[in-house]
Amino acid sequence: MDAPLVSEHLGKKIVELDFAGVTEIAMLKERITAYQVFIASHPKRSLRILSNLTGCAVNKHTVGLFKEFTLHNKPYIIASAVYGLTGFTKIFVNAVNQFSKRDINLFDDPTKAKNWLVTRS
Repeated sequence: MDAPLVSEHLGKKIVELDFAGVTEIAMLKERITAYQVFIASHPKRSLRILSNLTGCAVNKHTVGLFKEFTLHNKPYIIASAVYGLTGFTKIFVNAVNQFSKRDINLFDDPTKAKNWLVTRS
């Protein structure tokens, strides 16, 4: 698994985590592990995170993994945004937010998410 994509939007660095189409627990664990190592290698409160969850499996196992992932990353994050969830799967973000005491915002469009992320400091 490669490191996440790091892009620039309106002069701010954004780390893009790709969970699109991940439906197998083993693959999700692999990505989470690689992303955790990458994130933890940065200074505290230095990263803006954009996660693509389009087509990612949302069930009790994946929600549990994402809860632990967001809790682990909390010290390193300025702001987080998610896109790609629809319908009832949007409830997933609320569960993760409650558990991790984070404010991860949900968007329907990655550009809108990036526009929001760059306003956070």
